[in-house]
Amino acid sequence: CEGNPAIIRGLNLVGLKRYHFSRETIQEIKHIYKILFRSELNTSDALKEIETITPSNEDVSHLIKFIQTESIRGLNKKNTAPQESP
Repeated sequence: CEGNPAIIRGLNLVGLKRYHFSRETIQEIKHIYKILFRSELNTSDALKEIETITPSNEDVSHLIKFIQTESIRGLNKKNTAPQESP
């Protein structure tokens, strides 16, 4: 995320590599990210799609469980900065 209000910009690939996530794990995380934040699916449909993914390891499984957990605030899916008036 970046800015105030926070806008989703992308994954922290440098951080994932720095903490020695495997290429396979990073690819799975990218796939989940694209389904959730870059597809035209609403959150419910995106979660249904994500449920079809078989995690290859505990880290991906943990991410999927986190996304599926009910929350009072939900997820912020805003992808672009709001347009400023001239």
